[in-house]
Amino acid sequence: FGSSPASDYDVATTVAQVFNLDKSLIKPGSLAEFLKTNPRPYQANLSTSNAKLTQEFDIHMSTLKQGLLTMKQQLET
Repeated sequence: FGSSPASDYDVATTVAQVFNLDKSLIKPGSLAEFLKTNPRPYQANLSTSNAKLTQEFDIHMSTLKQGLLTMKQQLET
């Protein structure tokens, strides 16, 4: 379900796809370029494990795309 890793680029292009935005405006960047403007440590992928939520609370997280589609639907109503 929702514990797949996603880079910043993946997140941005998925948001653009779901909300019908121009994906050509999104450009992949490099960590080296990012660190030139932002000296803080950087996590290349956003990744979480949902095993504990599932095992202890029977909660199943959505994928990024599923969550964005739900958000889009809620905004349209």
